[in-house]
Amino acid sequence: MTTQTQPLILSVSEITQAIKLTLESTFTRVWVKGEVTNPKLQSSGHFYFSLNDNFASIRCVCFKGDRAKLVMLPKAGDQILVRAEMSLYAPQGSYQLIVKELSHVGVGDQLIKLELLKQKLHKLGYFSSDRKRALPHFPKRIGVVTSPTGAVIQDIIKVLGRRMSGFHLILNPVRVQGDGADLEIAEAIAQFNRYQLADVLIVGRGGGSVEDLASFNSESVATAIFQSQIPIVSAVGHETDITIADLVADVRASTPSQAAEIISHDEAVVKERLSKFSKDIAQIVAKELHLKQNALSKLIRHQLFTRPEYLFADKKQRLDDVTESLETAIVRVLNTFKQDLMRFRKTLALVRPSNKIAERKQKLKNMHNAISLAVSQRLSMKKRSFMACSFAHVIPSLVQKKLQENRRKLENVARQLDALHPKRVLAKGYSIVFSQKDGSVISSAKDLEPQESIKIAFFNGEADANITTIRVIDDNRT
Repeated sequence: MTTQTQPLILSVSEITQAIKLTLESTFTRVWVKGEVTNPKLQSSGHFYFSLNDNFASIRCVCFKGDRAKLVMLPKAGDQILVRAEMSLYAPQGSYQLIVKELSHVGVGDQLIKLELLKQKLHKLGYFSSDRKRALPHFPKRIGVVTSPTGAVIQDIIKVLGRRMSGFHLILNPVRVQGDGADLEIAEAIAQFNRYQLADVLIVGRGGGSVEDLASFNSESVATAIFQSQIPIVSAVGHETDITIADLVADVRASTPSQAAEIISHDEAVVKERLSKFSKDIAQIVAKELHLKQNALSKLIRHQLFTRPEYLFADKKQRLDDVTESLETAIVRVLNTFKQDLMRFRKTLALVRPSNKIAERKQKLKNMHNAISLAVSQRLSMKKRSFMACSFAHVIPSLVQKKLQENRRKLENVARQLDALHPKRVLAKGYSIVFSQKDGSVISSAKDLEPQESIKIAFFNGEADANITTIRVIDDNRT
């Protein structure tokens, strides 16, 4: 009896996992060369593409971290060499290459170098639009840096000759391709600047392959254009060929013929525009002149010019009004001054020392008369009293003594009155202070003000003075 062996049954995941482990452990580091197809950069930063040859295709992925190390991503059709690890994508059951390094093959290496140079020049500011200069509107000296035997110079001469006249074209002949051509182009640009030979430069050549345009992708030519003080128009290749020289130049033209058109102005068009501008200006001037003439005519007919006195009529009337107002104001001020002067005179008369002295004399005289009358009446009364009482026995000497006593009292009162006379007081060294402002008597230092004008009366005259310092003594101090 024969025993049949049970076959090994695996799930899809198990067989896929077994294949994955076998592939990844066997092909840990492989170099693969092929042509790029279906390149796609995902928003995640991962780069997907396929590598093909004439017989097979394999999917590739370059994850974000490794992709960031690449100088330039390949495009469809590029021949590249990659260092990768073999892997199997289990959900789809397909194998793929996980790319770690990538380099271009053949022309691809040149493109990488070109891209690196562009990045370098961009950081140095060679491509900045802020440094680009405007072209002159009507250049008279046009410099050209190109091959003397190619069609470029002929195209430039043909276009310039058709569009303008009176220009001076200077050709600095150079080689436009081959070893050392870039140095010749750079030196030609430097010579134009060194000797200031042109108002504008055209640097260019016809179209060609990447290798043919290598001179215009060189750092030496880019530096010469960047350092040029003369504005430069770059005319290299055709519309699809953009070189570093095009990026650095002030203006880029797709062809040399277009460069000639850019720097020139069609004289026929310019003359036509000038003629139109001239007519427009003449019409504007004629219209403006007509308006000014009408305005001048109206101005001449104005009554200010036909009747000159009308110009001053209002001024004369205004002058009369001002004169009348001024006279009225002067009279009013003078009357005020007169009233003030009369009031000051009255005040001065009231406080004048002579008037005060006369008043005191009159008072003294009245007092003297009153005393004399009182004494006489007193004596008469005494006399009648003695006679009525028949005091014959009173000694006459007593009466005489009483009379002498009363006379002494009267003389004493007279001396006191005389001592109180203002002149007597002033003669002792005293004085009276009057205010110059209103003529009033100033009896206290508190009534004075700094710089105030005063009048001082002495027994034999007066004096004017100004107050400089005031010192008030406290009346309450002990």
